[in-house]
Amino acid sequence: GATVVDEFVADLGELPEIELTGTELALESLKILGATVNDPTDPRCDGPGGSCSTRRCSECHSLSKGGLKHWSKMTKSAKSKCKLKNDPEEMTVDEALTAVQCLRAEPTDPGSVFAADKLGVLATGVRYGYFRELFKKAYPGSSWLPQYVSFKARVHMPKGTYAALSQKEYATLDKWFDDELYAMNDHLIDPPAPTECVPGMDNAFWASHIQNMQYEGWGAANKENGVAMFGCPLDGTPTVNCLATYPDVTAQYGKEGDKGILRQIAPLTFRTSFWTRSSADGRYVANGGGNGYGSTITDLQTGADIGVKSSYDPGWFPDNSGFIYQGGGKGTQICSVSVLANNPTEVNYDDPACIKGTGINLYQHVARGLNGGDYFIINSQFTSDSGGSGKKNPVANFNVGSTMKFTPMVFNGTNYEQLSPVIVDSPFEGDSVLSPSGDLVISRLAGGDDGQSLGYVLRKVEKSKFSNNYLVNIAQEVGRICTVGAKANISFDERFFVTHSYSEEGSNIILFDFMTGQEHQVTNMPTGVRALFPHFRSDGWFYFLIKGGEQEYVLASNLAVVIANNP
Repeated sequence: GATVVDEFVADLGELPEIELTGTELALESLKILGATVNDPTDPRCDGPGGSCSTRRCSECHSLSKGGLKHWSKMTKSAKSKCKLKNDPEEMTVDEALTAVQCLRAEPTDPGSVFAADKLGVLATGVRYGYFRELFKKAYPGSSWLPQYVSFKARVHMPKGTYAALSQKEYATLDKWFDDELYAMNDHLIDPPAPTECVPGMDNAFWASHIQNMQYEGWGAANKENGVAMFGCPLDGTPTVNCLATYPDVTAQYGKEGDKGILRQIAPLTFRTSFWTRSSADGRYVANGGGNGYGSTITDLQTGADIGVKSSYDPGWFPDNSGFIYQGGGKGTQICSVSVLANNPTEVNYDDPACIKGTGINLYQHVARGLNGGDYFIINSQFTSDSGGSGKKNPVANFNVGSTMKFTPMVFNGTNYEQLSPVIVDSPFEGDSVLSPSGDLVISRLAGGDDGQSLGYVLRKVEKSKFSNNYLVNIAQEVGRICTVGAKANISFDERFFVTHSYSEEGSNIILFDFMTGQEHQVTNMPTGVRALFPHFRSDGWFYFLIKGGEQEYVLASNLAVVIANNP
């Protein structure tokens, strides 16, 4: 209705003039962001020694020196490359439209979604007048409004339950970033990250864990519970031979010498946005992006695209019971898979089998405890990865204040109910992902050159429940893998993890075997073509996305199944 639209496009006028300068401007800007600083003269800083910090931005983003410099680089690019330093009133229509298109994940594709990483710190001020005027100039007449609403819903920061920045706060940050973060080092408390990665695996732990998961993990449990895997005949055909009716594209995309098969299981009819994730049975493939919707769930069984009123970050619970999505004005939405029964054309979250999540921020990952255990959602500091044309892996500027937030949930037979979240410290670790059982967490480790990751850290997750409250302990490190890549995804038997890794030529899929310590390059993509966002389904096959050509595709690999069957 009109009230919602007014809220979305409220023009609050010109930004106020900020009189603060120098070190005072730096200190106030750091406080607005929630960075760790000391100021005993400020009643807001009521921690030990006058320290203060908040989770307003740091729950999701690193407020380290490296992290802020990365934001500064993105902000400078927005103002220079995308011309956001120019006054919309002085732009031509074509100039304004070019500026707007520059803010898309793929600027040359008008159907591509808007991306927050194209804005830097300016994403905290998209609700104010400048961007309204820019869109009005770029899209004359009434067509500007839906474009602006879509833009703002997708890129505005901060997300979740944290308060939007006031005009004065935004103007303060804008001035400080224009001042190139002057005096940041004078105030920001930011101990240095590690400088080296020493590889190692707790072999005794892994031998026991992998053996237990082989019989008790979600792969085994789903099989015992009769979860039918998509593309697998019910006649006892070996898992390695599933999806046999789909085109074999191993020669086109595979790594020579690998024994696995790559199959093309779905050409997509739309441009995706950020990651892709699939249901445990492999039937449903969820993406951000879509034709007329913010997101899409593709039903491989029927071939239908189901529109979803969200923006990105799908996730599926490992017991095949439900899914989660983020953004699009609806916030965090968590639904039972029952909403996909009867072949719907859209998911709008009106179904009683859906709930609105609270306090669950972006790049969340999901798990469920074994043997009837509770559900868990984790979120941590993260680095956005849109799958664009970058030539380096996402930066890993996670700082000493990095944390993991575990949100437990129970299923009441109709929908999910959240319990109180638990926050644990995870210094210098981020992009944290739970294993399907929730018994492991794998994170990227800060400290590499030029803000890059040093590798991955694996920790055992110990969860103790008292009434409706949990204690979570991640102190036990069980592995450190000095391979660089993007976010990881752990298999349902918890023996493997898979990721993608960028290079000058594109990006490829990497599979790591916890049992043997061996790393396998799964793909050998042609220059300019990117293999992205790999993730396992219950039986050991994993899906991933292909980008870079005229069309996007979902591919499947059985390499982990082949390795597991041939010790």
